[in-house]
Amino acid sequence: MPRLTGTGLLSPEAPPIASDSYAAANRAAELALARLNGVAGLVPSENWLIYGSIRKEALLTSQIEGTQATLDDLFENEAGMEVDNPADVEEVSNYLRAFHFVRDNLQAENGLPISMRLLCEAHRMLLDGARGAGKQPGELRRSQN
Repeated sequence: MPRLTGTGLLSPEAPPIASDSYAAANRAAELALARLNGVAGLVPSENWLIYGSIRKEALLTSQIEGTQATLDDLFENEAGMEVDNPADVEEVSNYLRAFHFVRDNLQAENGLPISMRLLCEAHRMLLDGARGAGKQPGELRRSQN
């Protein structure tokens, strides 16, 4: 069935995409993948490369929620040193625990598949001892935001 737009009817088929409209973005993506492929040969293992990247992602994602932890704080905490903001670092650590839990389950032969059970357990880990711990951790929201 034709779709109605502000300018009138469209055909039911998507219009062809002109390759020049995405050529620059495609080339940038290819270059980024080539750089990553080059770096991959320099690191001792895949886990070593992922180690820093996942921590940086955990920090950035946690900062959206208001944490003030830094990468140095996280590394110091992991080394057993005392940090000035243990609650914020704990939130980032929860993110890492949840990430590893999900990854390990998806890789394990008898692990949980992508499912509500897996996601709810990861959510429970995210909120363990952190802000929001009393707000139904590991459960689906029952009311709309």
